[in-house]
Amino acid sequence: MNSKNLNRRDFLQRSLTLAAGSPLAFQFGRSATFAAQAATTSSIARNAKVAIVQCRSYGAEIRPALDKCFDLLGGIGSLVKDRTVTIKLNLTGTDFRPFLDRPVGETYMTHVDTALALAAGLFRAGAKRVRFVESTQSTATLQSTLSLADWDIKAFEGLGKVEFENTRNLGLGKSYAHVAVPTGGYMFSSLDLNHSYADTDVMVSLAKLKNHITALARLEGWRHLDRTNLARSAHYRGRLCRPPHPSRDY
Repeated sequence: MNSKNLNRRDFLQRSLTLAAGSPLAFQFGRSATFAAQAATTSSIARNAKVAIVQCRSYGAEIRPALDKCFDLLGGIGSLVKDRTVTIKLNLTGTDFRPFLDRPVGETYMTHVDTALALAAGLFRAGAKRVRFVESTQSTATLQSTLSLADWDIKAFEGLGKVEFENTRNLGLGKSYAHVAVPTGGYMFSSLDLNHSYADTDVMVSLAKLKNHITALARLEGWRHLDRTNLARSAHYRGRLCRPPHPSRDY
């Protein structure tokens, strides 16, 4: 093996050459990644279906509204029948005190009625198991945390095989799931996730339309990876103001 001493001048010269070429290399790599990402997004958009129906309040109106949405989509039985469906909640912390003189479920967290109606609809469509997940600020079980928010856990369990998992760190799992990022990713080619995000057939991000102290109004939908789907977030930015009516779960 041949070796050659590198003096200070050679080192500086080569370093400058590398620095000059790095932006070009980065630009090329980024362009390739964006192109692959655009192709994936375009494919998803071509096959996407969206249903929107009116629902003026929480409570009894939610279940028929969700059922109508599923009907407009052509039904969800082919997607969920005999499968495990994981639902990512949006709790935004564990402080369940009223906000803007309204319950947190009506302002910035997932409402219990929305979650219950969705789970019921999934079981009616043939889902084998429904698992609710969220990474909370506490190491307590997700059932305990939701109970603090006055969620009736027994009502959920009465629907069928329902599980709850706090996906903070390992949660109930013994190891992390190593999941590859589609198209190679922008910064990381793979992620180590709580097992619940891989041990599933269908992933649902139960989003919340709400004002945000740092991002103004935002329709929040975290990006998730499962075996077949990549759920993408959508953001709506507007004026920062108090809404004239409760925000809605979507």
